[in-house]
Amino acid sequence: MEITYNKLYLVNFPVFALDSMEQVDVIDGILWHGNLVIDDRNQIGETLGERRLQTPHKLFKLNTACEDLMELLQSKHKLFVDFKGYCFYYKKTKFVKVKYHKIKNVIEKDTYSLIVASETVCPIRVKRPPPIGKGWIGLIYFNKTPWLPYEYSESYCKDLRRKI
Repeated sequence: MEITYNKLYLVNFPVFALDSMEQVDVIDGILWHGNLVIDDRNQIGETLGERRLQTPHKLFKLNTACEDLMELLQSKHKLFVDFKGYCFYYKKTKFVKVKYHKIKNVIEKDTYSLIVASETVCPIRVKRPPPIGKGWIGLIYFNKTPWLPYEYSESYCKDLRRKI
């Protein structure tokens, strides 16, 4: 199944990258990658991990995980399986702008941080505070509105155009 930016609500994070689409098949409720099992729907369990623990088949190693949307968008991979075992091909179809803003303040919470940036109305929630020395944040703009943090920078950078 092909997913684009406007259907990302169907994806359950984390997602795991798969090598190539040519080797992925579903046969009798089992998602195969070559001769190794990614997901065994014949086993009891709500999640990919629960079913993988029960399967008697040899498992395909899920080495690369994307924990959130930004990691998925920046990944070089195109084929993924999500937390629930849904296999999808992510296709980038829309160009967006990345604009840089001066970081005014960083508010550290227990499990996340909030970044207050110039020319933005709301603080930006991130998993970790920016590295020391990075005073600028690049934000992806979707329909002329800041949407996701893209990267940190030591200095101002020109606007970028990226495909999501």
